Amino acid sequence: MNKKKSDVVMKLKSNPLMGVLIPLLVIMLITQIFNHNFLTGNNMASILKSIPFLALATLGASFPLLIGEIDISVGRIAGFGGMIFTLFYVVKGQSLVISIFVAILAGLAIGALNAFLVVFIKMSSFIATMGTLYICGGMRYLVNDGTVMTLPNEMRTFAQETPLGISWFFWIVIACYLFFAFVQRKTAFGRYVYAVGNNADVAKLQGINVNKIKTAAYLISGALGAVAGIMATIDIGSGQPSTGTNWEFKAVAACVVGGGSLTGGVGNAVGTGLGIFVVFVINNIINMIGISNYWADVFTGCILGGAVMLDIIRQKQKIHE
Repeated sequence: MNKKKSDVVMKLKSNPLMGVLIPLLVIMLITQIFNHNFLTGNNMASILKSIPFLALATLGASFPLLIGEIDISVGRIAGFGGMIFTLFYVVKGQSLVISIFVAILAGLAIGALNAFLVVFIKMSSFIATMGTLYICGGMRYLVNDGTVMTLPNEMRTFAQETPLGISWFFWIVIACYLFFAFVQRKTAFGRYVYAVGNNADVAKLQGINVNKIKTAAYLISGALGAVAGIMATIDIGSGQPSTGTNWEFKAVAACVVGGGSLTGGVGNAVGTGLGIFVVFVINNIINMIGISNYWADVFTGCILGGAVMLDIIRQKQKIHE
């Protein structure tokens, strides 16, 4: 019996999520002691209402990380996708389905460009996606000359609905996370993604089409980034070219905080969701304490730096083992 308990404890200790969950719970409890409004239903609902858009973009960005690459263009893809959606829906008068479809195609096109540069041209993924970051960042303002396009009132009404106390977008994102968690754990594609991330050369020897898996990872990132932008646009009630600015490094920070690794092969949708929750909780704590919002960026940077350091330590421990 004691051996079973010891095995359970060892598994918990070795789980990277425990290194995130325990400090998060401690921070939340300390904050609640000093501010009794922190753990109230209204405040938690407010946090959960703000999460979906960046959370979905982060889920997309987690796939390139799983294969040992990176995508820092995902935030600007979101902004570009949101502007394309509004252009077709508001200005061109297309149906909702067609407008969403075209916007997702735009995200897929940027994902395909990232894949082409990284997978086939063999460009550094950081440099390649930095290039597409600037491309999408500029294209957001070229769509309809950067004019803010207001959505019809019925879209705003949908955005304000709160089934079970939280917006529809939250439940949509939960469904996406559950789906991709299933893909990662229970499908051949998921196993191939981890195999490529752990060692692409070995994966190739096992008959896995490494280029195809890497391309798929960037396509997923581009598509989910565009969907995140569409949802954010509907929530705001208008197409705004500034949407998605500064999302990219928060997304990477959330992935690494949630147990992902910059070297690939480690992480999952559950950890990614927990990581993004950590980022938003810290932002919320800063607001409740009443200090400048600029500190949110400082703490996000510290979180990213600390998470990367922990990742390096974990990688060194694996080598020694």
